[in-house]
Amino acid sequence: MLVLDHKIIMSVSYKIAAYLEEAGDDVDACLSTLGKVGIGTIILRNLYGGNICDTASDDTLKNIKKRTNNLNIYAVSCKYNPKSDLVKYFNISEFFGSSHIIIDCDDKDFLLSNIDKISELSYDYNKGVLIETKSFLSTFDLIGITRDHKKINILYDPVQIILNRRVDHFEKYWVLLKSRISAVDVRDCKIGRGFLPIGLGDVAVGKLLKDCDKDKLLIMEPNLGRRFRDLKSRSETFLLSYDNLISIIHGELPN
Repeated sequence: MLVLDHKIIMSVSYKIAAYLEEAGDDVDACLSTLGKVGIGTIILRNLYGGNICDTASDDTLKNIKKRTNNLNIYAVSCKYNPKSDLVKYFNISEFFGSSHIIIDCDDKDFLLSNIDKISELSYDYNKGVLIETKSFLSTFDLIGITRDHKKINILYDPVQIILNRRVDHFEKYWVLLKSRISAVDVRDCKIGRGFLPIGLGDVAVGKLLKDCDKDKLLIMEPNLGRRFRDLKSRSETFLLSYDNLISIIHGELPN
């Protein structure tokens, strides 16, 4: 497996980030892997057995902040539910100095009924909000929410659309929503086979990137764990997907 020199990312016009836990089996491995490829922007999500906003103690949060001090924390991602404390999530995001908060919510009615509160907090804390919906909202719902709330945009996950709706995400979702999309989860899958390294599934990452404005953040989320072929660690599977992504950007891997 070829691991690209980290200088290559400097010649890429796209902004590339990663969910921290995707890059290794523990925090040290994650930081080492990201250093190898020159990714300096991260999203904090699932660490120490659960979502960072729900399971991490104050001491753990302080430890993570200290260890990631030299990185740009773009967002803190929270798994939202009716028992969640929105203010707590925004406070954690403020603690890490992130410019955004990601709200991953599977309850359509709850999200729609609380969107005004989320918008108000986004102004109070001066943070952008990215909504990740697992595709349960229609394109019209998403356009309406983000049109009426200027600090709220969409985190686009084509894999969720493919797995849940089994449709061509590009024509039915991407084209309609892209003006309200600020970030894209970059991963791949194939119906009947599950997650695959970037470039080997049905997402058509290359086609997506060609139509993607350079100001949108690409977030590495391979979701492979240690499950791909004979690779032994999350770091190895992350590097394989990263290698494929850069190859697609440079036109070296057709997709």
